[in-house]
Amino acid sequence: MRILLALSAALLLLSVGSGATASTSAPPQNGLMAVLGADGLYIVDPTAGTTKLIPGTEKVDEATWSPDGMSLAVSEWGDEGSSVYTMTPNGSERRPLTHDGISPTWSPDGEWVAVSRLISPNGEAETSALVVIRVDPTEELLLPINGDVSAPAWSPDGKFIAFVDGTGRIQLVSPDGAKRRTLKVDAAGSTLSWSPDSSRLAFSRTIGANRSVVVVLDLATGNETVLPGEEV
Repeated sequence: MRILLALSAALLLLSVGSGATASTSAPPQNGLMAVLGADGLYIVDPTAGTTKLIPGTEKVDEATWSPDGMSLAVSEWGDEGSSVYTMTPNGSERRPLTHDGISPTWSPDGEWVAVSRLISPNGEAETSALVVIRVDPTEELLLPINGDVSAPAWSPDGKFIAFVDGTGRIQLVSPDGAKRRTLKVDAAGSTLSWSPDSSRLAFSRTIGANRSVVVVLDLATGNETVLPGEEV
């Protein structure tokens, strides 16, 4: 939890530094917050000081706002595994996107959602793949990536989806799968966050047995900045 908060703080610092005014990484335009609790997913209005539990979300594991703040993409776990769907902030208009998917991330235009999904190619052992899904009407594209995929994050400029591969490296892939780049940094087990101008990535890095720090990577130069503070 502390690392996730640190990543959020890092993203705010990146936003201020870039001078950008809006992006998919910024808080949604409706000013609301989606917070996971013991009983499900809560919608928090900081201005009004209200908190509302969305009914039927006790199995929700992840939630992310659409760029316009009108919808949420969520993943949840049930008896038959995980699933990803979209819904409005009051829990209505639920639209299934895929089964066996986790970690949804929106495209900047709000028309697509990328997820990490379990597949069994040719009956082989299960592995996770990166799937890009159009929200309405539903269609999907399985990107040609070998090996596991975790923590996908769509860049605010829409050009790349970052993810952590099975070796703990960060990879960038274009939404159509045509372009791909591997970053030689260790981000195993991390959540990824883009700067609003898509020039930098923030992630956590484990140091030793029990410590993690937040690192900001400049994609153009490869320079890394370790932010002050650490989890012990």
